[in-house]
Amino acid sequence: NAAASLQRYRSLLEDARAGRVAYPGISEVNARLGMAQELDLLCDFDHAIEQLRLVIAEQPAAPYASMARAYDQLGAALDRTGHRSDALDAYRRALAAIPSDDRLALNAKVRDGLKRPAIGRICR
Repeated sequence: NAAASLQRYRSLLEDARAGRVAYPGISEVNARLGMAQELDLLCDFDHAIEQLRLVIAEQPAAPYASMARAYDQLGAALDRTGHRSDALDAYRRALAAIPSDDRLALNAKVRDGLKRPAIGRICR
């Protein structure tokens, strides 16, 4: 349930910003990445993009591969809004940000984003 998950991520973000969790910086990044994913599922691309840009602006070193994940998600969201050239730039930045050990297997996922045609809006 994307709406329920979104609310959980919003609560985590609130707790992180208030310092009510261990490692608030990491929790905030996880909350924003999760919110962006759920907002994307709910076809709220503008707000998903906003959350991803906030993560990218912070340039977090943790959690693992957060910059690569943010850029990859941003590429997909930009594709869905019809901004293919911006999406391609985000995918390229994701590739550059993938850690050398690539424990999340992001390289193949991001390269697929670069190769496939624009996704376009998939919501009704």
